[in-house]
Amino acid sequence: MKSFDRDVLARLCQYLKVKPGELLVLVDQGDLFDQPEYPSGGGKP
Repeated sequence: MKSFDRDVLARLCQYLKVKPGELLVLVDQGDLFDQPEYPSGGGKP
């Protein structure tokens, strides 16, 4: 990360009154190895 980016991030966090790690959002991806709802190549029924 460039020093400019770090400075911008630090200023943003200071403005929002949060820590840099609090800007990260965890998204539930589900089971990546689950079978797809529709078979590949078959399209929607």
